[in-house]
Amino acid sequence: MLFSVGLPACEAVRTGANPEVPNWAHRPSWAIEVEYRRTLLAESRKVGEPYERGQPEIDVAGRRVFVGSSDHGLYALNAVNGDTLWRFETLGPVQCEPLYDPEEDVVYFGSNDGALYRVR
Repeated sequence: MLFSVGLPACEAVRTGANPEVPNWAHRPSWAIEVEYRRTLLAESRKVGEPYERGQPEIDVAGRRVFVGSSDHGLYALNAVNGDTLWRFETLGPVQCEPLYDPEEDVVYFGSNDGALYRVR
């Protein structure tokens, strides 16, 4: 007496199944389009960010320029000759644009250390 036993491993050979393309493969029936309106920066793990992002703030009457830096400082520069008038040290890079209030003669700025500063 002969018996015919169908084993699952043998079924793949007999039916022509392809393990490269399983029958349960996901086939998306929709798509999404994303449009970026601003440029995105990717940091390098070795180097860090390549340049400063913030814009300087100008005190026209006092002939000063206030600018943040990735060396953890906010600088007040002489607008005429570029000399450093003073530097305020923070615990993180200063990449945002400072805001100068001429009525109080103070500069407001944030740092990547999570703090908001008011410097006179």
